[in-house]
This record gives sequence, structure tokens and C-alpha cells, in this order.
Amino acid sequence: MIPNCLSLFCKSPPRSQRPFVKVRRSAWAAPLVLGLAAGSWWGCGGDTNNAAGSKEQATTGSGSGVAATSSGSAGAGAATGSMGEPSGSTGGSGGSTGGSGGSTGDSPDAASSTPDATNGATGTDGATGTDGGPDLGGDGSFTNPADSVVWQVDNLQSIGGAGHAPYPVRVVGAPTVIDTPAGKAVQFGGVKDALFLNVQPVNGYKQWTAEVIFRPDVGGAQAQRWFHMQGPGGDRVLFEMRTVAADNTWFLVSFVQGGGTGRLYAVAFPHPLGHWYHVAIVIDGKTMKHFVNGVYENAGPCPKTEGCTPADVKMLATPFPLNYAGIGPGGTSIGTRYSLAAFLKGAVRLARFTPRALTPQEFIPPPAP
Repeated sequence: MIPNCLSLFCKSPPRSQRPFVKVRRSAWAAPLVLGLAAGSWWGCGGDTNNAAGSKEQATTGSGSGVAATSSGSAGAGAATGSMGEPSGSTGGSGGSTGGSGGSTGDSPDAASSTPDATNGATGTDGATGTDGGPDLGGDGSFTNPADSVVWQVDNLQSIGGAGHAPYPVRVVGAPTVIDTPAGKAVQFGGVKDALFLNVQPVNGYKQWTAEVIFRPDVGGAQAQRWFHMQGPGGDRVLFEMRTVAADNTWFLVSFVQGGGTGRLYAVAFPHPLGHWYHVAIVIDGKTMKHFVNGVYENAGPCPKTEGCTPADVKMLATPFPLNYAGIGPGGTSIGTRYSLAAFLKGAVRLARFTPRALTPQEFIPPPAP
């Protein structure tokens, strides 16, 4: 703490007696100065989001919190305050409107759908960060676009990064902070571990790109809905995966509902478990695409409720059409579906959200496996 910091603004010493302090301009500099001047940085938020027609209803109640000023490293800082808590039980059925749902034994993607099944994902590596942005290659050369918001998922108190003050986090279960060769990450055990935030990061965007660095580990559920951005009603975005225990692989399933509904089921694009990956969903207002390590996976929807094979899923000649109307404010769950189901067995290191459709050349570089 800087003692009597407000005196700096009230009486300045002669220039010859002033200490020289070099401040790098960055996304956190303005909030830091304002926080020092005002003494605190106040925030509150909360929305009620009910999954339509579902037994599992997730609710973010109103909450308030005090997020400490950032120390300069992304993800640093602490926060206190009450947060809205989702209600729900694991293993139920439910969903929302307009999309096809899960598989057998857990909870589905969309309303009036049937539930999911079980089985799942260890690896190494991650991502380090500079105040310009994540440096996944280790050479310090990577920077974020000026309009991007970065979430460094590297502690259990708050999520900080470029473009915002730290957001308070509510912890469910016992996720742990782990060291990786490229920085810290949060590991989830696959049963009851999760992080919740009273922030929905693509709120109000008409176009956007959402990117996440994560590692799927061996031994989790067959269906894992591990990064869920929940808006009002049934509007939401999910990064999901399905695992194949027979060969220890996984594939990406992406789900978006905001005006139209899209669900891309990339069963023809398996990846080995136990490695770090970059995944992305890109919405340009008219179409939906998803990528793994910068590679476009042109899989269409699963025509069944769940359990499609490569022969069942059509490969798209053009991106999936989606008349996207936007998603409003809400909350986010990391490591689980918002209703506390379909938990992640693995780790999450970083997320980034940009209010436009990026090309793969503009993505965060893929992490080393």
C-alpha cells in the first residue's frame, strides 16, 4: 500500500525532489490510477438466467464486490464481496430452446433435449503473459488486439488481464492452481470443481471471437461442457468436448444460441488427450465457425440427439449459417456447465474475447503440446 497516497494529488514537491517512476501504458494503468485516487474500485452485477424448460436452473443473483487494483501482472489482485450463485444439481436433465442436446447420463445442450453420458482426459505446458498479452511461443513477441479482453485463469481469487479490472471469482469444489512450463493455470478434477463469475464476456457483441487455452485430461466424463457463457433466458455460448475412451481422444463441440442456434459437432476431428490446445468460436453475425489450434473444423451439427459418428455429421462446404442477434448480460462458469453438470477433467490457462470475427492469423498462437 502507498501511505497517504492522496497527498500526491494535493501537494507536489519541487521537480528536483520528485522520484522518477516509469509507468508502462497498458490496459490496467487507468483503473490503477483511479483506484489509488478513490481508495477502492467498486463493482456489482448480477442477472437471473433460467434455462428454459429445464430441471437444472442456473441463477446469478445480484451481488457486489470490491476488486483490488491490479499489481500489473495479469490475473493479480484480490476481490471480496457476495456473488450470485447458480442453483442446480449434477446429473440432471434440462437445457434451453432451439438446439439439439446432450447424450445419455448427464445434462444436454438445449431445452427439451435428452441428457449426456460419461468418460474422459494429462498433459503439460500452458502460456505465459506480458502486459502486452500472452506469449505462448516464449519469445515475448505476441500482443493482443487493442479491442480484446483477456482473462488470465491463474488463481482462485480473481480473473484479471488486459482490458478490465480483476473480476471476483466464486469457487466451487476444490480446483487447484498448478504450475506449467509456461505459467500458472487452474486444474479441475472432473467431478465438482468450477469457477463462477458475474460477467458474460460477449455481452452486447454483434460479432465476436472467443478463444481459450485448455488441457483435457484422461479420466473425465464423455461429455464435458467446460466453458459456459450464460445470457438471459436460454441464450448462451458453450465450449464442450466429447471424449473417446477407447483411444484417449477428444473432439470439440461448440454451441451458440443468440437469436439463431448453432451446434457444431466435430466428431471427424479427434485430438489426443493430455495436451494443451487453443480452441476458438468465431461469430461474424451471419455464420458460426470453430477452430482447434488455428485449424478450421468444418463439421456440421449432429442430426441425432447425441452419439453421432463421422458418417452421421455432414462436412460443411461453407460456414454454418447463424443469424446471430447478440446475447445480453449474465455470468460465466469455467470447468462446468452453468447448472453444475458435465464437469471438466483438465486445466484452463487463458481466455480472450474480441468484438469482431478474427482470422486464424490473428488468434493467440497455439500452445506447445
